[in-house]
Amino acid sequence: MAEYNFTQAVASASWVIEHNMDAAGVVMDIIVDNTGTLEKVIPLSTVETDSNTITVTFPSAQSGYARLIEGGSQVTASIGYVIGDISLSTYDSKSYNTTGATDGMYFKADGTTLFVVNQSITGISQHTLSTPWDISTASNDSISFGTINEGTSPKGVYFKADGTKMYVLNTDRKIHQYSLGTDWDITTATYDSVFGTVYDATNIQNFTMTDDGARLYTVSSSTDSVHQYSLGTDWNIGSLTYDSKSFAVGGASGTPRDIIMSPDGSQMVIVDDNDFESEKVFLYDLGTDFDVTTATQNSTLEFTFNVYPANIAFNDDGTKLYIADLLNIIYQYSTNI
Repeated sequence: MAEYNFTQAVASASWVIEHNMDAAGVVMDIIVDNTGTLEKVIPLSTVETDSNTITVTFPSAQSGYARLIEGGSQVTASIGYVIGDISLSTYDSKSYNTTGATDGMYFKADGTTLFVVNQSITGISQHTLSTPWDISTASNDSISFGTINEGTSPKGVYFKADGTKMYVLNTDRKIHQYSLGTDWDITTATYDSVFGTVYDATNIQNFTMTDDGARLYTVSSSTDSVHQYSLGTDWNIGSLTYDSKSFAVGGASGTPRDIIMSPDGSQMVIVDDNDFESEKVFLYDLGTDFDVTTATQNSTLEFTFNVYPANIAFNDDGTKLYIADLLNIIYQYSTNI
């Protein structure tokens, strides 16, 4: 099996890698130099120009290394990030009122659009950010998509990275799959008549998926645990199966509400309302990427003002953290990356 090692000495947002292995479907490990600290990441995109050349792009200029191995599947996802200590996150004094019961949120990859699970309309509402990733510039587009035919109480939403698929969790533990006729346009969504059922626990609060559509994770307030699933066919929710893997967060967390997995699978973040007594965000490191059974607690963010957290999200490079509370306010924080 052929292998090639590449060095990008001068920071650039685009790496052109001429590996000369005459092979398609090359697997890559990419390591960037983050001010002296080497971090394994997933790039914004990879394009195989031909059988000997790959162009890798990032949201910002990066220097570092790439190890390429012939065979396997091409990596296409958002850039990865590693948070050193989430307790060092600071409130940006920026917020946004969604004017609806927020039970889930998802940002488009470029930070220009926010999708909110809105219980008051039993569906998904769309919001535009005039400045990408600046929550204070958000406004309601008065555009929505109703999910009442598939369930009366939506709890979470997730999109495929290219905006062609949407997944919605309901309180009946079913996750329904939709196709979008126009990428990221929820008004063009149609139900695929495909769903996956979460059997492992009741009171599922929310879910997240990996960037390749191969794994899914849920948080349950009845078991105070994270549960791990696999999709037999990437992005086909009907192929969902339980991996018989879980992680109990009860010792640190009272009532877990939402979960985020870092793009490279090395970290997991859980937001908790602890019955509205001690609301926190917990950061965990995973000893084995994407395996929740290997999680160990890293650090904790405690809120300095009254927040009743329900949902969590990050921007594309992990420098911004968003917390949606039960009073329909989304707060923006800066992390220590």
